[in-house]
Amino acid sequence: MDYKYPLHPYHEISDLKDMLEQSLAAFPDHTAFLTKPEHGQAYVPVSYRQFHTDVESLATSLLELGLGPDSRLAMVAETRYEWYVSYLAGINSGIIMVPIDNELQPDELLSLFNRSRCDAIIYSPHFADRVEQVVPTVPTLEHLILINDLAFTVGKTEKDDPREITGRPSQLTLEGGRAVPLYLWNDLLRQGRQLVAEGDQRFRQLKLDPDKLAALLFTSGTTDKSKCVMHSHKTICANIMGMGQLLFIGIKHDDVLLSVLPLNHTYECTCGFLYQIYKGDTIAQAEGLRYITRNLKESQASCILCVPLLLESMHRIIWRNIRKQGKEKLILRMMTVSRGLKKMGIDLRRILFKAIRQSLGGRMRTFISGGAAINPQILKDFYD
Repeated sequence: MDYKYPLHPYHEISDLKDMLEQSLAAFPDHTAFLTKPEHGQAYVPVSYRQFHTDVESLATSLLELGLGPDSRLAMVAETRYEWYVSYLAGINSGIIMVPIDNELQPDELLSLFNRSRCDAIIYSPHFADRVEQVVPTVPTLEHLILINDLAFTVGKTEKDDPREITGRPSQLTLEGGRAVPLYLWNDLLRQGRQLVAEGDQRFRQLKLDPDKLAALLFTSGTTDKSKCVMHSHKTICANIMGMGQLLFIGIKHDDVLLSVLPLNHTYECTCGFLYQIYKGDTIAQAEGLRYITRNLKESQASCILCVPLLLESMHRIIWRNIRKQGKEKLILRMMTVSRGLKKMGIDLRRILFKAIRQSLGGRMRTFISGGAAINPQILKDFYD
């Protein structure tokens, strides 16, 4: 079959800074993120306006620290709001971003810190022990930035909750005796807000070269030592715009994507983060694999990026629940009838399988699976 491209409307972006500015102009009051400051509590929304403000504020503080074009900033953290802010604050300041797998052991972290020659590391309390264990043997290191208290970041409280950072040092010493200062992420955000309020225009006036190195991405290293892949703003934006021409996600700017995969992977970072910002959609953070069903309902997600194993697990749970209710034969007959009606142009799937759809939040319409082949029957069942 011949296709006429683009299949869907898209817009040009020159770099990721341009992307964020265009999204702010088009969707200032849309919800960009649904965050979880407290596990098990309700989602807290963050608008595109607030996200842009936080990116500009943190970027201004990074520039104030002396980071900027050609500096290298590694990140070791779970999926959380600060990761998204840090990535765009850094890369849009000309800093070369180095997202790192948070499941790596200390010796592997050390290898990637040194291979990337990082000048600074942003990390969360969950991985502080592993990161700080190897810091003394990273000779290029100039700054450490510890993420703290998401509740403050998204405006839920006026002051930080110190529990996550109690007992952490104010600096660490390298093997040569040089001290590396440790900053709190929220303190840098406050400082940046103040600098911008006082008229600091450094970040706004900074021009990016779309062809220069912007990100170092390490492969998973499943078969051999991880390889380092170099990306520029131009290559990342080409991927985003290419997706925009092919995918119907985000056409009405009302999709909600539940983010479950690691952000250091290009798949999730490009498709589940940057593309959603490009289209003005909402990103909801999953609390973990055990809570996906609950988070789907809470966020009313319409899309999820996954790997075959996750989709197979969801498929298995759905059929297990159907069998528990003694409805397997009924559902199979309904699927046969539905397929027949659809061939005649009658689509009753939303009505016939309403209970199943409700178990996935009620708005789910797109699963995107990548990374490996998936059983075609599973895809067929979900489509039916």
